[in-house]
Amino acid sequence: MIPINLKGKKGYMIANVATHPEYRGRGSARALTLTALDYARCRNAVSAWLQVRDDNPGAIHIYQTSGFQECIRRTSWYSGPNIEDHSSPLEIKVGKRRSDHWPLQRDWLKRIYPSELEWHIPFDWNLFRADTFGRIYRLFNLEYLQHWSVEHNGELMGVLTWRHSSGYSDPLWLAIPEEVDEEAVL
Repeated sequence: MIPINLKGKKGYMIANVATHPEYRGRGSARALTLTALDYARCRNAVSAWLQVRDDNPGAIHIYQTSGFQECIRRTSWYSGPNIEDHSSPLEIKVGKRRSDHWPLQRDWLKRIYPSELEWHIPFDWNLFRADTFGRIYRLFNLEYLQHWSVEHNGELMGVLTWRHSSGYSDPLWLAIPEEVDEEAVL
């Protein structure tokens, strides 16, 4: 159980409900899930969240019959140890994000990372701003973000932002249009 703050209200993220393969089908996962929900209720939580892979129908059934509703579907990407070498075609240009890229980047980020996901990676929109206020804000907050843009035939196709963190991982934000140019993303 991970406590989360959802727009000023208490909630919980239920993480890693798992049952050993030899004990599946005996109600353990359902009991764990219901116990977690009771725990959240006793602490006056307004909501509980969890993530489940779409290739796990048994878990999906347990969660749906326990009152969970799907509200966001997302994918995760992984590049393993054997990363292929991809060279960019000449018409694809990768460089520093320009200030005129910020409005599109902001629109794409708002679509890709809706407010329902902000408990996981909260957005401080001032950190992303490309204007003087954004630069001053980052300076005073000792934040150092790097932004790279991808253009294909002169059209902005995406912006990748990296933020150094003192934690175990550094977040990356990929902002891309709804209709993706696969060649530019690869």
